[in-house]
Amino acid sequence: MFVYKGHLGNLYASEYKLSYSERYCDSCGDYDILIGVAYTRKEAWRLLKNFINTKINYKFVTHFINTYWRE
Repeated sequence: MFVYKGHLGNLYASEYKLSYSERYCDSCGDYDILIGVAYTRKEAWRLLKNFINTKINYKFVTHFINTYWRE
């Protein structure tokens, strides 16, 4: 899964890499940023652990990982 940080602060994942035009917001002119790729829960935790101490809390990251990764 490709993990993105939305320009409004949200996280989301996609099974394929999104193009710039798919990440671009026509309303505000900003775009979403690719954080990285994670194929397992362990990789997802490694990728997202730095977000826990910033704006996104532990509970949200746990829910996000449980939603997108089953193993």
